[in-house]
Amino acid sequence: MLVTFRTPHSPTITLFGEHALALLAAMGQSNILPGALAPEDVPAALAHLRSALSGPAGSAPARSPGDTAEDPPIALATRGKALMDFLERAAQAGNEVIWSEGNQ
Repeated sequence: MLVTFRTPHSPTITLFGEHALALLAAMGQSNILPGALAPEDVPAALAHLRSALSGPAGSAPARSPGDTAEDPPIALATRGKALMDFLERAAQAGNEVIWSEGNQ
């Protein structure tokens, strides 16, 4: 499964489902798809995500589907960096954020 995040005036971000769900939880959101944040809720979600990823959960390795034993695991904080940047742009522009299953 893939999860795509959208906001006006910014490129979309698509993540593997397991990583997206972990990042949504770190944002204080449920794992129900689709979902959305109103513009006034984006800064708080971003703050939750930053806080969660700066702690032990952020350094936990997150493997992707198709990774082999030789592939090094990538920390969830590294995977979440693009989403943090995305949320920051949405917060600065005062835009909503929407996420749904798929990559369309």
